[in-house]
Amino acid sequence: MKTVPFLAFSARDQAAVLRLLRKAGVAPAAACVSRLEFSDSVQPLEADPLTLVSTANGCRSFRSLTDDEWSGAFAPELPQA
Repeated sequence: MKTVPFLAFSARDQAAVLRLLRKAGVAPAAACVSRLEFSDSVQPLEADPLTLVSTANGCRSFRSLTDDEWSGAFAPELPQA
């Protein structure tokens, strides 16, 4: 398993996360965002990367899809600041 820091996300994914944080009223400096990528030896159904979002009020994980698709699942569950 590999942890990918927020600054290593694609520019498109970074922009999507920042938009969602602003929309939820969470200051970017008050959130910790990273992605977990699994090795090829993991079963295919479990191999989707997970995006982790932590704020002062909690932590959530979301399946990382391609492009901005994962943000549709991310927004409704975002921990509020």
